[in-house]
Amino acid sequence: MKPTDEIFDKDPIKSTLFGKFYEDIYRGWFKNQKCFEVLRGKPKVNWLDRTPSEKCQRAFPQFDELLAKSQREKAYCIPDGILKIGEEHFIWEAKNWPNWSGGLQPLDQLRDELLKLPYILAPKLLRGRDYDISGIVFTWWSKPKGKETETDELIRQMNSLIAPPTIRLYYTVDVLDECRTKQYPWYCKIIERERSRVNQLFDDLLPADVGRSESGTGKSP
Repeated sequence: MKPTDEIFDKDPIKSTLFGKFYEDIYRGWFKNQKCFEVLRGKPKVNWLDRTPSEKCQRAFPQFDELLAKSQREKAYCIPDGILKIGEEHFIWEAKNWPNWSGGLQPLDQLRDELLKLPYILAPKLLRGRDYDISGIVFTWWSKPKGKETETDELIRQMNSLIAPPTIRLYYTVDVLDECRTKQYPWYCKIIERERSRVNQLFDDLLPADVGRSESGTGKSP
């Protein structure tokens, strides 16, 4: 079996296609692991009146500027989903870019993306009514290779600055490794559904009877 981190092989078409349905894989995985209940709909999170603590500003000087930029542009955002454990509610932010680094090293890219989330300071989310935010679940492609200790320290530091909420990271490569190995029925169903859609697209773009009739003729379409 090809290693998961080699599947996309720096191919942006594969990565873009995967980006259209990988959140469904996470929804199935969260449910299968019984670690989160995935709630329907998406929350609204306001941050307009929030300011970072002095401790946060000292640790991440750029955060103050990023927060101010977000507050100038809009007063709220719609994250990718809401996850629940017991009575606790978590914002879910899904990022999956196996082939787009923005010219940054993996750890620097992860740090930048986390710091661009102004709602790590928000105390509540809105979904029909207000709910206290217990933390953020951040799903990312993979843990930066060779920087595992630094990555763990980054998350520890950020959690100490925004406590009591916490940031929890899950890596898509690890989730896919598990799903590909164990062949969960729900996972196979998602893959077969998407395979069928893509196959139908190419069958429609190049009908089989046309391909056979013109094969070897050298004729242009």
